[in-house]
Amino acid sequence: ARKIELKKLEDIVRDQVSGILFESICITLNDLLTGNKLDKPHVELLSQSCLNPLLGVYLRNTFMQIAERQELYLKILKAVEVLANEKHTVSMLFPSLSRHSDLFALLMTLKQQVHLFLASPNKGTDSDTVTLVQSAQEIERVLATVELQGKAYQKELRKQAAREGKQLTQKEREDLETKALMQRMKGLSVDFVDLLDAPKNTIWKHKFVLDAKKAPGSSQLSSRLTKEVGSMMSGLPPGIFVRVDKKRMDLMRVCIAGPEGSPYQ
Repeated sequence: ARKIELKKLEDIVRDQVSGILFESICITLNDLLTGNKLDKPHVELLSQSCLNPLLGVYLRNTFMQIAERQELYLKILKAVEVLANEKHTVSMLFPSLSRHSDLFALLMTLKQQVHLFLASPNKGTDSDTVTLVQSAQEIERVLATVELQGKAYQKELRKQAAREGKQLTQKEREDLETKALMQRMKGLSVDFVDLLDAPKNTIWKHKFVLDAKKAPGSSQLSSRLTKEVGSMMSGLPPGIFVRVDKKRMDLMRVCIAGPEGSPYQ
């Protein structure tokens, strides 16, 4: 019991120190931007720092894990928002060095999880849940801004490559195509459809729909499934596809495609 208490205390202190760090980053960047003093040396210093890998460690957590540390993560996402809103630093959301994380991809996965939580019924009306919903709404707002700026940056990169007439090697083209395909497949791995209210004789007709209608889910079950589905959004292996009902997360359909070279291919 003593060790558990010490571990909790260490986690609290670590989060407080991390919160101060990200708050300081926000203040420093805002001061530089306000005074129009953010120049190339500053950007290079940020790019070479541990900021991207550090953000990557935190942003690999699911939304329900983030929900347990709301105060810290709101500060982290505020720092991300500052980076995304500045044309010189938005590149830090993307991997430019081998040790860098694809923060943009992690943030878009988190955006899906937040949307899932906000759209789920039976969230409860207690004060903790109300506070969590408010935090989720703020996170959703920040991520919408990040998505807009990140996609604009990607579009500009494509235009620049076209203007320069950059020729890619066969391997580079294949790597890009593979990465794009994997990203699209990841986006399709978990989705929400009408299983409960699907018309009869359609592909979405579910075997246990009648049982589901007889036994409505509880808020406790909904909360747990929100966590589990959120984990699936960021951790499913390639070839596994899950469809979850929009109203009842305990109603799912799953398709598993066997890996290439296996007996199940």
